Amino acid sequence: MSINTSSFRIRKTCLEDAERCAQIHIQAWQETYKGIIPDSYLDSADPTKRISMWKNSIQNQSLLNFVAEIEDVGVVGYVTAVANRSPLFQGHGEVTGIYLLKDYHHYDIGKSSSSYSISSFKIERF
Repeated sequence: MSINTSSFRIRKTCLEDAERCAQIHIQAWQETYKGIIPDSYLDSADPTKRISMWKNSIQNQSLLNFVAEIEDVGVVGYVTAVANRSPLFQGHGEVTGIYLLKDYHHYDIGKSSSSYSISSFKIERF
């Protein structure tokens, strides 16, 4: 697969992204942890619960959520971040999750998503 790296963008999530983020969450876990975590556990993921979780996450003002979106493909990954939870790093942000579908690894999308979220810490005053 060939991806034009100029055809993707990172943006804040919106409620309309909840279902896709839930799908990516489950699929990325299945792709990444197959053979490490029992298949029965990976296969039992409930998309309905993930959609509800994502709606809450997107609406939570203490979280930063971003999606990686490719033109003509749609959302292929996401990154989540919070104010750092360690008292040693007050005033700093912390990336708490980054998920990218396997087909889109090695295109700097994950790196760009992380960098974008880190630069957003300053803007959002984390």
